[in-house]
Amino acid sequence: MALSKIDISKMTTGTTPVTQGGTGITSGTTDQFLKFTGTTTLASAADNAGLVKLHESEASSVSSKVINSIFSDTYDRYLLEVTMKPADDNEVIYMDLVDSGGSSLSSNYYGATLGYTQAGSEDRGNYAATSYFYLYGDSGCTNTRFQNLSIMMNGMTSGHSNYTGILWQSRGFTQGADFEYHTGGGFSTSSTDATGVRFKYNSGNISQSTFTVYGMVGTGAVS
Repeated sequence: MALSKIDISKMTTGTTPVTQGGTGITSGTTDQFLKFTGTTTLASAADNAGLVKLHESEASSVSSKVINSIFSDTYDRYLLEVTMKPADDNEVIYMDLVDSGGSSLSSNYYGATLGYTQAGSEDRGNYAATSYFYLYGDSGCTNTRFQNLSIMMNGMTSGHSNYTGILWQSRGFTQGADFEYHTGGGFSTSSTDATGVRFKYNSGNISQSTFTVYGMVGTGAVS
């Protein structure tokens, strides 16, 4: 008599080895992945060391944009990819931290910036005990083109010392339509856990913007 169906669960015990078409494991846990170990064996590992997307949104015609519930003790470093265009000309991008209720942690920001234009003009600055991180040069940016920023952050919560560190770079155009590149870094101290950030310009509205946030673990980041 021909067999039409085999119930393999009643024919094996333990784990099915890789050589027999199995995975070699009995079960897994949340956030685990199956991956090759470099040999012919498949293994299970809590492999969260890559980028994990935590947030993605857009905003237009607003005075500011709050992105909350993104920072926790789960991840030790964060990457924020931001694109913004101001409604008005000659604007500077600010970013501050917010708590779980969305209130601004608006003090004790320190940092420095350095930038150059395509014409070779230098734009540098520094700040201490201010209410924001400054994410662009003092010359301001045009309202006819987007500014693109990559921001690396760590240390926003008590599990990571409440000593926020930041590194960033941006590209865009000055109000005179010259290409401009900036980089900078800084830190902020607070006894309150920061769970998110707020973006705004120094005066006018955000015309258009996109925001993407990634979390990372196993980076060795220290504050």
